[in-house]
Amino acid sequence: MLRLCTSLLFFVVANFAQAQQNFDLVENKPLMNNGLEIGYEIKNEQNKDEYSRYEITIFVSNKTGCHKFYVNDERPQNTFSRNYTEPDVVAVFDCLNATGKRLTSKGGQVKANPFLVPVSVSETKDGKTTSQTNKIQAGFILRNGDSISNDFIVIVPLGERPKFKCRLINASEL
Repeated sequence: MLRLCTSLLFFVVANFAQAQQNFDLVENKPLMNNGLEIGYEIKNEQNKDEYSRYEITIFVSNKTGCHKFYVNDERPQNTFSRNYTEPDVVAVFDCLNATGKRLTSKGGQVKANPFLVPVSVSETKDGKTTSQTNKIQAGFILRNGDSISNDFIVIVPLGERPKFKCRLINASEL
């Protein structure tokens, strides 16, 4: 029984390790990982009496030469940790020293665009067949050459710069 539990635990941990990769980021120095450029920029900063306030832009650019495709069933669904993400999330950025005061963020996400495919539907009514083409969502896509970004505000202790860690979600390549 102990061997079975240990094997199961190893499988679950290995599965999560494959699904997400963690990276420390440096301000204005994008990181390249498997053709994805990941980074953040500080757009504005203000120092108040007791804290520093920063307007941040996070981004992911696809320079792989392939489209990245995200589907619903490939995401880990562990409700006991922060590993669960929505199916369109490409990367999660966590500000390690953000306080969250004054209703500000402690991080953000960048999300892929919906991927729609045409589906032809035939209908026979009164002996006559008609065909109609509808678009359905098959998942989410980050096309080759595209960049996605998100803006938010963080507050960190006075005199500190934001420190970010990024969790990159793996995707299928097309």
